[in-house]
Amino acid sequence: MRAGRPREMLAPMERRTGQHRGDDAPADDEAAADAARRSLRLDGVVPIEPDMAVAVMLAAGERVLAARHGAHLEQLSPDDSRREPLIGDLYLTDQRLLVLGSSLLELSLDRIREAGVANGRLLLLMGDGDGVAIRVEDPRVLRVAIGAARTSMRAAGRRHSRDQSEPR
Repeated sequence: MRAGRPREMLAPMERRTGQHRGDDAPADDEAAADAARRSLRLDGVVPIEPDMAVAVMLAAGERVLAARHGAHLEQLSPDDSRREPLIGDLYLTDQRLLVLGSSLLELSLDRIREAGVANGRLLLLMGDGDGVAIRVEDPRVLRVAIGAARTSMRAAGRRHSRDQSEPR
Protein backbone atom coordinates (compact mmCIF):
# COMPACT_ATOMS: atom_id res chain seq x y z
CA MET A 1 0.00 0.00 0.00
CA ARG A 2 1.32 3.45 -0.83
CA ALA A 3 1.86 5.77 2.09
CA GLY A 4 -0.60 8.61 2.39
CA ARG A 5 -3.35 6.99 0.33
CA PRO A 6 -6.77 7.16 1.95
CA ARG A 7 -8.06 3.85 3.30
CA GLU A 8 -11.37 4.18 1.42
CA MET A 9 -9.56 3.87 -1.92
CA LEU A 10 -8.76 0.25 -1.07
CA ALA A 11 -12.10 -0.58 0.53
CA PRO A 12 -13.78 -1.75 -2.73
CA MET A 13 -11.44 -4.76 -2.95
CA GLU A 14 -11.88 -5.89 0.65
CA ARG A 15 -14.54 -7.89 2.46
CA ARG A 16 -18.15 -6.92 1.90
CA THR A 17 -21.49 -8.21 3.04
CA GLY A 18 -24.24 -9.23 0.65
CA GLN A 19 -26.63 -6.58 1.95
CA HIS A 20 -28.49 -4.67 -0.75
CA ARG A 21 -28.26 -0.90 -0.56
CA GLY A 22 -31.32 0.68 -2.15
CA ASP A 23 -31.92 3.12 -4.99
CA ASP A 24 -28.46 4.73 -5.10
CA ALA A 25 -26.72 1.37 -5.25
CA PRO A 26 -25.85 1.34 -9.01
CA ALA A 27 -24.31 4.84 -8.92
CA ASP A 28 -22.48 4.12 -5.67
CA ASP A 29 -21.28 0.79 -7.05
CA GLU A 30 -20.01 2.41 -10.27
CA ALA A 31 -18.13 5.05 -8.26
CA ALA A 32 -16.63 2.30 -6.09
CA ALA A 33 -15.70 0.32 -9.22
CA ASP A 34 -13.90 3.40 -10.59
CA ALA A 35 -12.02 3.72 -7.28
CA ALA A 36 -11.10 0.01 -7.47
CA ARG A 37 -9.76 0.49 -11.01
CA ARG A 38 -7.61 3.42 -9.86
CA SER A 39 -6.34 1.38 -6.91
CA LEU A 40 -5.48 -1.54 -9.21
CA ARG A 41 -3.54 0.77 -11.55
CA LEU A 42 -1.54 2.15 -8.63
CA ASP A 43 -1.04 -0.93 -6.46
CA GLY A 44 -1.88 -3.94 -8.61
CA VAL A 45 -3.81 -6.88 -7.19
CA VAL A 46 -3.44 -6.91 -3.40
CA PRO A 47 -4.42 -10.07 -1.50
CA ILE A 48 -6.41 -9.98 1.73
CA GLU A 49 -5.99 -12.22 4.76
CA PRO A 50 -8.13 -15.37 4.32
CA ASP A 51 -10.55 -16.23 7.09
CA MET A 52 -10.58 -19.71 8.58
CA ALA A 53 -13.48 -20.93 6.44
CA VAL A 54 -11.56 -20.55 3.20
CA ALA A 55 -7.96 -20.83 4.43
CA VAL A 56 -8.20 -24.62 4.66
CA MET A 57 -9.40 -24.81 1.04
CA LEU A 58 -6.59 -22.83 -0.55
CA ALA A 59 -3.90 -24.49 -2.65
CA ALA A 60 -0.27 -23.73 -1.91
CA GLY A 61 0.44 -20.17 -3.01
CA GLU A 62 -3.22 -19.38 -3.73
CA ARG A 63 -4.23 -15.93 -2.48
CA VAL A 64 -7.64 -14.49 -1.54
CA LEU A 65 -8.31 -11.21 -3.34
CA ALA A 66 -11.87 -10.43 -2.25
CA ALA A 67 -14.63 -11.82 -0.06
CA ARG A 68 -18.37 -11.20 -0.15
CA HIS A 69 -20.40 -12.60 2.71
CA GLY A 70 -24.05 -13.48 2.09
CA ALA A 71 -23.74 -13.71 -1.70
CA HIS A 72 -26.72 -15.14 -3.62
CA LEU A 73 -25.67 -17.27 -6.57
CA GLU A 74 -27.80 -18.90 -9.24
CA GLN A 75 -26.33 -21.35 -11.72
CA LEU A 76 -27.58 -20.92 -15.30
CA SER A 77 -27.41 -23.38 -18.18
CA PRO A 78 -28.27 -23.20 -21.90
CA ASP A 79 -31.02 -25.82 -21.50
CA ASP A 80 -32.79 -23.66 -18.87
CA SER A 81 -32.49 -26.38 -16.25
CA ARG A 82 -32.85 -24.88 -12.79
CA ARG A 83 -30.68 -25.57 -9.79
CA GLU A 84 -31.27 -24.47 -6.23
CA PRO A 85 -29.84 -21.01 -5.61
CA LEU A 86 -26.82 -21.02 -3.35
CA ILE A 87 -26.42 -18.49 -0.56
CA GLY A 88 -23.06 -18.30 1.11
CA ASP A 89 -19.72 -16.64 1.37
CA LEU A 90 -18.02 -15.90 -1.93
CA TYR A 91 -14.23 -15.79 -2.14
CA LEU A 92 -12.29 -14.60 -5.14
CA THR A 93 -8.78 -16.01 -5.26
CA ASP A 94 -6.09 -15.50 -7.85
CA GLN A 95 -7.21 -18.80 -9.44
CA ARG A 96 -10.94 -19.34 -8.80
CA LEU A 97 -14.23 -18.28 -7.30
CA LEU A 98 -15.39 -20.26 -4.29
CA VAL A 99 -18.84 -20.07 -2.74
CA LEU A 100 -19.17 -21.73 0.64
CA GLY A 101 -22.78 -22.28 1.62
CA SER A 102 -24.97 -25.31 2.11
CA SER A 103 -22.79 -26.80 -0.63
CA LEU A 104 -19.52 -25.81 -2.28
CA LEU A 105 -19.33 -24.19 -5.68
CA GLU A 106 -15.93 -23.80 -7.29
CA LEU A 107 -15.34 -21.99 -10.58
CA SER A 108 -11.94 -21.69 -12.20
CA LEU A 109 -11.30 -18.15 -13.45
CA ASP A 110 -10.03 -19.44 -16.78
CA ARG A 111 -13.52 -20.79 -17.58
CA ILE A 112 -15.05 -17.28 -17.53
CA ARG A 113 -15.49 -15.79 -21.02
CA GLU A 114 -17.72 -12.77 -20.34
CA ALA A 115 -18.75 -10.73 -17.31
CA GLY A 116 -21.41 -8.06 -17.08
CA VAL A 117 -23.87 -6.49 -14.69
CA ALA A 118 -27.63 -6.56 -15.31
CA ASN A 119 -30.51 -6.00 -12.93
CA GLY A 120 -28.13 -5.64 -9.99
CA ARG A 121 -26.49 -9.03 -10.59
CA LEU A 122 -23.05 -9.94 -11.83
CA LEU A 123 -23.46 -12.34 -14.73
CA LEU A 124 -20.56 -14.64 -15.62
CA LEU A 125 -20.72 -16.64 -18.85
CA MET A 126 -18.51 -19.67 -19.38
CA GLY A 127 -17.24 -20.94 -22.72
CA ASP A 128 -19.59 -23.94 -22.64
CA GLY A 129 -22.70 -21.74 -22.35
CA ASP A 130 -23.16 -22.26 -18.62
CA GLY A 131 -23.21 -19.23 -16.40
CA VAL A 132 -23.78 -17.87 -12.94
CA ALA A 133 -25.73 -14.88 -11.70
CA ILE A 134 -24.32 -13.43 -8.50
CA ARG A 135 -26.18 -10.96 -6.31
CA VAL A 136 -23.88 -9.03 -4.00
CA GLU A 137 -23.85 -5.49 -2.63
CA ASP A 138 -21.36 -4.30 -5.25
CA PRO A 139 -21.53 -6.35 -8.47
CA ARG A 140 -19.54 -3.81 -10.51
CA VAL A 141 -16.69 -3.77 -8.00
CA LEU A 142 -16.67 -7.57 -7.95
CA ARG A 143 -16.56 -7.57 -11.78
CA VAL A 144 -13.47 -5.31 -11.63
CA ALA A 145 -11.83 -7.63 -9.07
CA ILE A 146 -12.56 -10.73 -11.19
CA GLY A 147 -11.21 -9.00 -14.30
CA ALA A 148 -8.02 -8.04 -12.47
CA ALA A 149 -7.60 -11.58 -11.12
CA ARG A 150 -8.07 -13.06 -14.60
CA THR A 151 -5.57 -10.63 -16.12
CA SER A 152 -3.07 -11.38 -13.38
CA MET A 153 -3.56 -15.13 -13.83
CA ARG A 154 -3.00 -14.89 -17.61
CA ALA A 155 0.13 -12.76 -17.08
CA ALA A 156 1.49 -15.27 -14.56
CA GLY A 157 0.81 -18.08 -17.06
CA ARG A 158 2.72 -16.21 -19.78
CA ARG A 159 5.65 -15.60 -17.41
CA HIS A 160 5.65 -19.28 -16.44
CA SER A 161 5.58 -20.37 -20.11
CA ARG A 162 8.39 -17.97 -20.98
CA ASP A 163 10.47 -19.19 -18.02
CA GLN A 164 9.97 -22.79 -19.10
CA SER A 165 10.99 -22.13 -22.72
CA GLU A 166 14.15 -20.13 -22.03
CA PRO A 167 17.38 -22.16 -22.17
CA ARG A 168 19.25 -22.37 -18.91
